[in-house]
Amino acid sequence: MPMVQGLGVDGRPQLLPTTNIELSFCGNAIQSKEDKSTMSFEAPPANWKPWRAVPAAIGDLPVFSQLLGDGVTPYKGPAGIIGLDILSQRRVILETGAGRKRRMYVGNK
Repeated sequence: MPMVQGLGVDGRPQLLPTTNIELSFCGNAIQSKEDKSTMSFEAPPANWKPWRAVPAAIGDLPVFSQLLGDGVTPYKGPAGIIGLDILSQRRVILETGAGRKRRMYVGNK
C-alpha cells in the first residue's frame, strides 16, 4: 500500500502507512450481568451490510490531542477522521448535543 503524507501542527510532513479497512456496526455498550468488568456491544441488525473497504492512513497526528483536548489536558484516546468516501456510501445523521460527543445514526444499506 502507498504511504500518505500528512502535515503535523508544527508544519512538518509526516509519512503515514495505509491499509484497507472495512468499518462495521458497533451498537450500544452492554455490561455483563455475571462479570461487571466485562463489556460487549450490541449485535448489528440482521439486515446490516458493512461498508465497502476503503484505504485508511494510520498514524499519530498531533492535531488530535490539541483539537480533542479540553485546552488544559491533551486528549490521549483513539480518534479518527471519517471522509466522504465512507459517509457517501449510505445515509448518515449526526445527533446534536452538548460537548464533543455525538451519536451517529447510519442507514442499513
